[in-house]
Amino acid sequence: MHTASICCVHHCMWLTVLYIETKMICISPFVRITQEIDSKMILGTYVLNDSRSGYQCDIDYHFYMIIREINAGKVSDWKDFNLLVEKYCSNVNEVKEILIKNHIVEHRPEFKYNENVLLPRKTKYPLTYLALEITETCNLNCCHCYGKYGISKKEKYLSYDFITSQKCELDLLHTKSIALTGGEVLTHPEFEKIAMFFLKNGFCLTIFTNGYNYNRLHDFLETTKEFSFFVKISLDGLEGVHNKIRGNDLSYENACKSLDILKSYPNVTTGISTSVMKCNLECMNEMAQMMKTEYPDFDHRCDLAFPINDSEQSREVFEPGDFEKLYQSMPSVFLSSSSQKSVKHRCSGGITSAAISPAMSLKICVSANDDEFKLGDLDNKSLFDLWLHPNKNVRKIRKERKYQPIQCHKCKYKKKCNLTNCRVLAKQYTGDASNANPLTCFIRGKSRDEDSI
Repeated sequence: MHTASICCVHHCMWLTVLYIETKMICISPFVRITQEIDSKMILGTYVLNDSRSGYQCDIDYHFYMIIREINAGKVSDWKDFNLLVEKYCSNVNEVKEILIKNHIVEHRPEFKYNENVLLPRKTKYPLTYLALEITETCNLNCCHCYGKYGISKKEKYLSYDFITSQKCELDLLHTKSIALTGGEVLTHPEFEKIAMFFLKNGFCLTIFTNGYNYNRLHDFLETTKEFSFFVKISLDGLEGVHNKIRGNDLSYENACKSLDILKSYPNVTTGISTSVMKCNLECMNEMAQMMKTEYPDFDHRCDLAFPINDSEQSREVFEPGDFEKLYQSMPSVFLSSSSQKSVKHRCSGGITSAAISPAMSLKICVSANDDEFKLGDLDNKSLFDLWLHPNKNVRKIRKERKYQPIQCHKCKYKKKCNLTNCRVLAKQYTGDASNANPLTCFIRGKSRDEDSI
């Protein structure tokens, strides 16, 4: 007799099982189960995600087999259900509580197979997280945009038909989480259809938007009340500063309207993202107070603006020589990034996460626009083939371990460093992706100094 292991995101209370006569018990169509890896890149656990309730938990092989057998149509009534749970685990009540209370199992007049309960697959690098840059078009012209989407005239975008055609390969690669980004996602003509496709198939969905088109966002929220997902709004300062950064006099007002609308949708987890630059640093404290007053239930995250090879942006982005002074005035922008779990690889890009550009290039992350970070082009090969057989640069990345950069080899504190050492930032700051990221080294140094106090 085995005990099914469950690590739940939400604490569950016992629910009395109602024995209702039904023809068949099925797995909810909004449940998706994928394989997970640990920090040593070993497969063994599974992740259950329900896009309707937002419930998510890690499950072991025995819990997974219970769901597999139900999904195979082997459970016709609650008596069979009880026998099945008892077959695989000893903590019967706990398992039944999770399955029933969270509506993972449903009673239906006829059986319906859930194709998102994925079959196990031996792969060293499951594509756990995929960001889709669904459009190059943007309705704002932000000074710190790494893609310069606000001035793009190409109007390239990923179509609904192309995205849905990738479903089989996403299943083979056990993709759990999808992010819709751009450009501005709410300018995409098929945004609603794309987002709904992922919600209906049990993916964990995050939507990044500048919030400018609040009316379209509101209409979308009205049609998705039965689902749970994440929305992240960009807000880079108080009104005058934000509008100057975004290049539009209505950008702050419209972003706040979107945030106010999101207050009325408890099914949505809302976050606010701020890019910290020289031009908005002085208003950060005042902005933080505004957030606590107006949006206390929304998560607010501040990150340093991303450096790119652009003369205008370079005047606003903090360089490594500025880090110490910036730390003294705003330490949270550094320390918020230091809560990473210890991992075997330098970062997840190209190993368990990737992004698809509007030009249909597969790359290690959304900000990785240099050719050395590309796995290949999807107009020549399939997503599955590119991920399993990327170009030589990405194969090199996959062999690179946590302390591969020469600076890390020489650092006597390397075994205490638990930070993601971003290759893209290393390239932008130092000109060479094989170097250590100066931002990582600075944060590690500050953490070390504080540990010694």
